[in-house]
Amino acid sequence: MAFEIENNQTCAILADVHSAYVDRLHELLRVTFDSIFTVAETRSLLDGARRLTPALIIVDLGFSEQGMPHLLHTLKADVPESRTIVLSHCDDPAVAQATMAEGADGVVLKSLIADDLLPAVDAILAGGRFASACFQADKADYFNP
Repeated sequence: MAFEIENNQTCAILADVHSAYVDRLHELLRVTFDSIFTVAETRSLLDGARRLTPALIIVDLGFSEQGMPHLLHTLKADVPESRTIVLSHCDDPAVAQATMAEGADGVVLKSLIADDLLPAVDAILAGGRFASACFQADKADYFNP
C-alpha cells in the first residue's frame, strides 16, 4: 500500500481489523480530515504513520500482535506529533486508565463511537485528552497518569 498525501492536508489513520468499525469510523471522520487511511496490520500502521505523520491515529485495543503498550511507545517515539485514540470493547476503567498511562491521548468505548468519537477527536486535536464517560470514575487518574 503506497501512502501519499499532499502538503497542508490533515490526515488520520484507522487501524482495525473489523471492517464494520472501519467503515463507520471513516464516515464519522470525513468531516474532520482531508484524508483517511485504513490499515489492518501493525507493520502497515507503523509504515504509514512514519510516512504521513498523521494528525490522529485511531487504533483498536487488540490491534497489535506485540501488545498495545509496545505499539503506543513505538508510535510516540516515531511520530511524536501524532495523537492517538484507542478503541476498546472492554468497559473496564482499569484497562482505559492503563492505556492512557501507556501513552494514548484518548480511549473510546466501541459501543459509544457514534456519541464519543467526534468529541474525542476535537478534544485531542485541541491538545486535550478524552475518555468515554464509562471510564471516568476518577478523571484525575486519566488526565494525570
